[in-house]
Amino acid sequence: MALRSTPPVVSKDSSQQTRESALLDKAREFEAVYLNQLMQTMFNGLETGGTFGSGPGADAWKSMMVNEYATSMAANGGIGLADSITRQLLDFQEI
Repeated sequence: MALRSTPPVVSKDSSQQTRESALLDKAREFEAVYLNQLMQTMFNGLETGGTFGSGPGADAWKSMMVNEYATSMAANGGIGLADSITRQLLDFQEI
């Protein structure tokens, strides 16, 4: 019976994982803000009416809806901006 040595599995310590997770969360928040700005411009070009009608509160509801769309998109992968930002920040920090 031959004994073989296997290299140890290198795992990141919990503080490093926590930092990376925090960076990704902030990058997703940034992506959500960016998407919100893009989508607000897009939705401003639409005629009033539709889902929220054209009353005095329609713009507020539309703004909240667009914000939720952007947040949901960013949380589910978005346009890849959060991942790129996270990778770049990790490279800058040499983690």
